Amino acid sequence: MRRLIPWFIALFIGFGSFASWGGGPVLFFRDTEIENFLYAIVRPLAQAAGLGESAIRIYLLGKDEVNAAASGDGRIFINIGFLLKMENVSQLRGVLAHEMGHITAHHGARREDLQKKLSTASIAALFLGVGLGITTKRPDLGIGTMIAGSSMALHALFYHSRQEETAADVCAVSLLKKLGYSPKGLIDALMFFHSLERLTEGETVPYFRTHPGTQERIDALRDHLPATPDPLPSPKEEEDYRYIKKKLFAFWASLDRVRKEVGGEEVFPRAIALYRQGELSEALALIEKLLAQTQNPYWLELKAQILLEQKNAHAATQAYREVLALFPDAKKVTLIQLALAHALLETEEENSLDEVSTLLNAIKETERENPQLWHLLAEVYHRKKDLGHADLALAEKAWALGEGERAHHKALQAQKHLKKGSPGWKRTNDLLKEIEEAHDLITPQEP
Repeated sequence: MRRLIPWFIALFIGFGSFASWGGGPVLFFRDTEIENFLYAIVRPLAQAAGLGESAIRIYLLGKDEVNAAASGDGRIFINIGFLLKMENVSQLRGVLAHEMGHITAHHGARREDLQKKLSTASIAALFLGVGLGITTKRPDLGIGTMIAGSSMALHALFYHSRQEETAADVCAVSLLKKLGYSPKGLIDALMFFHSLERLTEGETVPYFRTHPGTQERIDALRDHLPATPDPLPSPKEEEDYRYIKKKLFAFWASLDRVRKEVGGEEVFPRAIALYRQGELSEALALIEKLLAQTQNPYWLELKAQILLEQKNAHAATQAYREVLALFPDAKKVTLIQLALAHALLETEEENSLDEVSTLLNAIKETERENPQLWHLLAEVYHRKKDLGHADLALAEKAWALGEGERAHHKALQAQKHLKKGSPGWKRTNDLLKEIEEAHDLITPQEP
């Protein structure tokens, strides 16, 4: 069983309670170190495309199928299997440049209206093939009824024509060249996908359900290869990617595979494996051994999480503060701020509520789609006996999970307790409008 850790967060479809995490189909994985690595690749591409730094959002999805796709409004979905299978940063950057090409060219514009009305959880569920019962009555969208979890739903939201694929490739080449890279990484990645297609003996690889015409694209891209040899990749960047993959593998793969494949000298992956097995003291001893050599903030982060799970909330709080002190840019560590808020609440000290509230409200815009944020805020307001804001936080949490009916119910409850004209009351009204506008797109799940 995968353990729940706030800094490497697994969100599950179909659970209305934060406390019931731990089963069901995995939807998102969150990790500060992995996300920062991916954004370091994507943000220069976005800037080269003339997009703002906050225009792109990356979502790492818990499935081992090799696939990645972008929605028209700047959301890029990446399966864990894709991230583990790419051989080098050049391949990873090439595919992400291609997805950026779809975004900048506004491919699938007729679907953008639908995508903007669906929660990220709902779109990701379709990408993963998990049913949420989503339907649409909009004939102008040209997709009829979407059968959640089916290939029709995936096709409707993510499929691109061969012409669009070619245009995205051309855009990718342009973006890569602006940054001093060749399209060889993209070609190598497409050749890998093509080899998968041959190995499946007629089965459809998920990538090809959304990205057709691979061989033709490979042939066309070869015309863009430079006459001179490609510049060597940055050794540091490649080393970082190998490390990221080891970390992700240690958290994601079966424990049997991790035990077999993680080398004896690789202390951090072994600590992760021990952590997942519930052998917290042994994992903590390995982490302390590592920290005695180097104050790596992400090793310290795991130490903090282990302390929290050992019910030592005060020590965990101190460790999280030490982690945050190592980061000059607070915008890159919102998940760690979230973990600190969690630890402070676990101390059960009433005088910490104001600090927790300040922490959570400071990251509210960045982490708006994170149900854990709203769960913790609801807990803060509940302890303060502020029923209106507690219900509003629960409504936001339900909406982030794609639970339209529950979100609507909680927002209506919040409205009864909040002072008319107050910021909370105005946000409740806005949320109700969002939910009601999208209501014909969402069929609530059966309890």
